[in-house]
Amino acid sequence: QAKRLAQVASVMGKATSVAALAAVAGLGLDELMDSLQTLVDADVMAHAAGLGVVQFRHALFQRAAYEALLRRRRTSIHAAYVDWLEDHPEHLMNAQSETLAYHCEGAGRYDAAAAHYRKAGMTASHAAANREAAAHFRRALEAERQAPEDTRNSVRSLELQVRMAGALLAAEGAGASETEAAYEAAVAMCEATPESDWHFPAYWGWWRI
Repeated sequence: QAKRLAQVASVMGKATSVAALAAVAGLGLDELMDSLQTLVDADVMAHAAGLGVVQFRHALFQRAAYEALLRRRRTSIHAAYVDWLEDHPEHLMNAQSETLAYHCEGAGRYDAAAAHYRKAGMTASHAAANREAAAHFRRALEAERQAPEDTRNSVRSLELQVRMAGALLAAEGAGASETEAAYEAAVAMCEATPESDWHFPAYWGWWRI
């Protein structure tokens, strides 16, 4: 049971709250604490009792536990954690957009993952963290492409591509091959997308480089 608990915790991150871990693992507090103590005694995890937080002592322990999970089980744990967050607005409000995106992606909820990665990209862009913004917009675009066909939106995909290209332009400059490739992809997407407000910035950026 301690091993199973470590696997659940590995999906939730290097550190997580005792309350979240108990809920997602489906254990009562006494049962959870017994298993957690086994992991603490084995130096796999640490428990900050006063803070109600548990964490892996080393990232390799988390990685080993995560990779030992079957994909279906991993997906269900990601989904259970997202559900727990959404059921507790006070926790959801404090969760970072990229964290929510990661778990939604792990749960196979790609449309939600794309929205959260987009929000993370916007936050990074406003803070002038352009490389980080580009990475978030790229992951948003990847998630959008994996979403069910009936929820995909070509204009939304074009927006993400243009935002990623703009972040790369700011971070790497007009002469960078990655920037050029991003704008060329944006222009190619324009040809297959109904006319929108994102066509002009795509062509404008492409002309600039």
